[in-house]
Amino acid sequence: MSAGYLDTRKTRTRFDVKRHRLSLHMMWLALLVLAGPAHAVQHLIQPGARWDMEPGELRAGDEILLMPGQHRPATIEAAIGSATGPITIKSMDASRPAQIEATRNGIHLLRCRNVVIENVIIISPRQYGVRIDDGDDQSVPPWLSDNPSGGHKLRHVMIVRTGTESRHHAVMIQAQDGVSIQQCAFQGWGGSAVWVAHSKDVVIEQCQLRRLQGFNHEFGIYVCGASEDVRIARNYMDDPGKYAVKVGDRFRADEFGTINLAKAEKGSLFDARRVVIEHNVIAGTECAISLSHVERCHVRSNTLVSPRQIAFSLMHNHVDRRFGGHSRNTLANNLIVSEYAPAPRAVVVLKPLTREQVTLGVNVWWSPDMETWRPTLETIPVDDSAVQLVTIDPSLDHTFRPRHEDVMMFGAQTDDIPIPAAKTAKGSP
Repeated sequence: MSAGYLDTRKTRTRFDVKRHRLSLHMMWLALLVLAGPAHAVQHLIQPGARWDMEPGELRAGDEILLMPGQHRPATIEAAIGSATGPITIKSMDASRPAQIEATRNGIHLLRCRNVVIENVIIISPRQYGVRIDDGDDQSVPPWLSDNPSGGHKLRHVMIVRTGTESRHHAVMIQAQDGVSIQQCAFQGWGGSAVWVAHSKDVVIEQCQLRRLQGFNHEFGIYVCGASEDVRIARNYMDDPGKYAVKVGDRFRADEFGTINLAKAEKGSLFDARRVVIEHNVIAGTECAISLSHVERCHVRSNTLVSPRQIAFSLMHNHVDRRFGGHSRNTLANNLIVSEYAPAPRAVVVLKPLTREQVTLGVNVWWSPDMETWRPTLETIPVDDSAVQLVTIDPSLDHTFRPRHEDVMMFGAQTDDIPIPAAKTAKGSP
């Protein structure tokens, strides 16, 4: 055996040892990733058991698993998860979602961060289905807080029969920095399906909102209190209220948290900033979309089917001079079809608007009583409005998609909008 062969073998052996150590190190890292955050705990909740959580009882990565059956409502206080290790509340068996029989609130997240709620059904809450706030009517908006609540996610949550009065909401969001509501369903409510006040970075996406007989249904989605960066997209709203989507309108000091209103300059305040309303299907409702005292709100590519009174409302009705009216808002590429005769009011403007306040682009309008709409669409009191398209019947199919190829680029693309099969099977709404 030559010395050269022995040297080669030793070199190879050292390499194999290093490779083995590296493999062990990578396996250890993989186990750490799979195990999740250190000390994460699964809390298994039996039906009927109390599961309120006090500050410090939950840590990042913990899970609350609700067994199949009927559960009590719960308040989770000061539960602090992380972006990589959120605290999760979910049904143990996703195929048999746990049901929360609510009294006042279903689930109340109080001063929490990074909590996920998924695959649960909340039934008959008298006030709120899910309430997310910091526990103070004069709460601090996230842009004024050093340690704001937020970072929450609601997925596959159904909330049914929420209260009957205007301040009872299926989901209430107040003073939060980051809330995502995706693929949820709301049926029957008093105030709003989703109510958002002095919060930022809120997403409401791919949800169903449906009317139930016997409930007030004041708003489908209501955004107020100087909220910022809100996205409402790809939702299906079946006759969701007097207003399907309402951004701003009425001034209440508590909706602005602790903003020092006394020092605000004339025209400096808005009920909401940077709101995007796009690719939604809204069938029925008194007024489909209403904007008041908003800045950079973009309403685009929505399909509105048979609003009973008003398609779009652009209001400026605060008597408080600290509030601006409209600033850099746009309405374009929407598709509006009405089956009513006479056709409802198209665009209601309380005061004439300049192009700097609102840009009205091209939208498609159609009604069997088109002659009712033509004069109002030709005289909209918004400077330099685009000529509206009023000569083509879109001929919507059962998924609310236009069959006429010349207008297929208008309105919502409904492939990923959760329109119930039971509804589409009937054809038109």
